[in-house]
Amino acid sequence: MEIIPRRQEYVFSVMKHTMRAVVEHEQDKRNLSYYFDEKLVATKVRDGGNYYTDDDCIREVVDDYRKNNTGVYADLFNRHTDKIYLTTKLLEVDLVNSGIVIRAKVKIVRDYYEIELATDNGNNQFTGRFKAASFSEVLEKMRLFTSTLEGVSFELAQNISILSNDKIEEIIKWQEDTI
Repeated sequence: MEIIPRRQEYVFSVMKHTMRAVVEHEQDKRNLSYYFDEKLVATKVRDGGNYYTDDDCIREVVDDYRKNNTGVYADLFNRHTDKIYLTTKLLEVDLVNSGIVIRAKVKIVRDYYEIELATDNGNNQFTGRFKAASFSEVLEKMRLFTSTLEGVSFELAQNISILSNDKIEEIIKWQEDTI
């Protein structure tokens, strides 16, 4: 399986403000951006690389900014880190296996992980939310969910079909997609 990085983002709370540090991957480079209340504060382009080092790149951009600038944004990092809190981490990667591409989006909020897995065209999607201390724990919980469903798949499918067989559909049709 190949893991292709797409995006990594950290969201911070600073009193009543929001800061974001974003890494977007392109073919041979990484675009780093630092935002304060949706205002772009700093950017940097780095060579492409392993997405395991995105944290290092983000830290370098922030360190470079705070050392080489003055003003309210730099002052936050130089004197008020006790007022900055991490609220969310977002990851986006493509998982490629035997020609099948699945876009994986992971949102980490303290001890919760929200996962969205979707096909390239977005037609097929699976989402889940797990309370976990690590991503390994999330994967284990997902495995338990799917193995439980596998054991009852025939009976579950049959009963869900019966339960969801609305008689109203015989006289009232579904609205057509407007998308």
